[in-house]
Amino acid sequence: MPSLFKIAIDTGGSFECTTPYSQIYLLSFELPPDNRLTTVFIQAFLLSLDIIEHRYPTGILISTSKIAKFYSNGLDLDHVISTKGFYQDSLFKLFHRLLTYVFLRHRLITAHNHGVPPKLSYSANTPSKVTPCLP
Repeated sequence: MPSLFKIAIDTGGSFECTTPYSQIYLLSFELPPDNRLTTVFIQAFLLSLDIIEHRYPTGILISTSKIAKFYSNGLDLDHVISTKGFYQDSLFKLFHRLLTYVFLRHRLITAHNHGVPPKLSYSANTPSKVTPCLP
């Protein structure tokens, strides 16, 4: 499967986008040990979404975890508590981006998914319609 790009996360881990078929983008991520949502994770996620949207033809985006046990274990509470403005400056920006993203999106969950907000769950978007759905 051809790799389109890879973004390293400063604290370890990465986001990698591959394309199994034309206009189908598989965005795989890992931030050991359990993909907790931190500022650097969210920044890498947002950058990945921007790259896919602006450099490649519109298609289907599938996100999944490279960590066998977890899709995500939710927020890193220590990080949230110690990071001023985390919700406004990071998490809510991610929610907004996912709700307004122009590609059809799905998550491929092959493992546990604890504490991930519904906004990170399935939603089907077209340029004229946004349909958030609970998992």
